[in-house]
Amino acid sequence: MFEVKTDENQEPVSEDASEKYCLCKGKFKSGYYVACEADEDCPNGGWLHPECSNDLRDLTQEQIDSLEKWYCESCVERIDKEN
Repeated sequence: MFEVKTDENQEPVSEDASEKYCLCKGKFKSGYYVACEADEDCPNGGWLHPECSNDLRDLTQEQIDSLEKWYCESCVERIDKEN
């Protein structure tokens, strides 16, 4: 769950490409992202920095790794509205 986001060549995502991921759109510089289970439907590009997410911010890497599924706050709101 907690990992370095890589491109199709398994290279770390560059800072330029990071602008399409996360709520911060590249303002926060970190190679670590957490995958939102909504993936392609996620308005944040399907990947967020733990530091940029209110519900992950205070968790350790081990706690994040133990999560079976995680949806970002934007997707939780969208899913709640759909149901």
